[in-house]
Amino acid sequence: MIIPLSTVYLWMLIMCRCTGLLAGFPFGGKDSGIPNIPKVFLACCVSFIALTVLPKSLVPPESLNKVIVLAIREVLIGIGMGLVIKIAFSMIEMTGYLIASEVGLNTSEHFDPLTENSTTFTSTLLVQFAIVFFFITGLDKEILRVFVESYQVVNFETFFPVDNVMQLIDFTAQIFSLSLKISAPLMVLNFLINFGFAILGKAAPKINVFFLSFPLRIFAGLCLFNLLIYLIYVHMSADFEKIPQRIWNLIHP
Repeated sequence: MIIPLSTVYLWMLIMCRCTGLLAGFPFGGKDSGIPNIPKVFLACCVSFIALTVLPKSLVPPESLNKVIVLAIREVLIGIGMGLVIKIAFSMIEMTGYLIASEVGLNTSEHFDPLTENSTTFTSTLLVQFAIVFFFITGLDKEILRVFVESYQVVNFETFFPVDNVMQLIDFTAQIFSLSLKISAPLMVLNFLINFGFAILGKAAPKINVFFLSFPLRIFAGLCLFNLLIYLIYVHMSADFEKIPQRIWNLIHP
């Protein structure tokens, strides 16, 4: 069977956009701990599946120079789509850092073999919980559906709406707002404990209130953290359900 050169070009261009999109998945980053060969194989398979369902009217140019320019353009579009997913997981990771800082676990950072960076216990716990939630709710399938439908809006003959890139700044700003909303009860608890021990320190100056408050902060913070699991789930599910629509808004003119 002879495969036309235009079909090979089309598959390569789809793989360029797919590679940028998969880079935003929890397993797609360079520090995800997964070897590069399975990632490339997955991108090839997803691109081939997308090739079979895309409209036959989607034809790439025959000129190699135009194909190279389109390949760079497709990679940038895919990275922009993948950044929307990255931002959602960054919100969860930042929430873990804020919780660890308020509870007093920020000094007990450990080495994460997946990211090859130092991280906190709560960040690792919340990110793993978010990854499980991401896949069991079928969000990965919804995002791949949006990826295929993106060629109906931004194909090889239309321009990417550059003005929509500013939406990524708005999505990034939501990282801080949602993280503060989730960790706000722990901030209030930390303030009350420090305020109470500050008064105790004035009443009894010989008592080392710092060493007394530290274990209490950890114990009370972990207890409150267990009670806030459902709150974290509600905010995380509400934010993650908006990911496909955010990707669509990013590419829609």
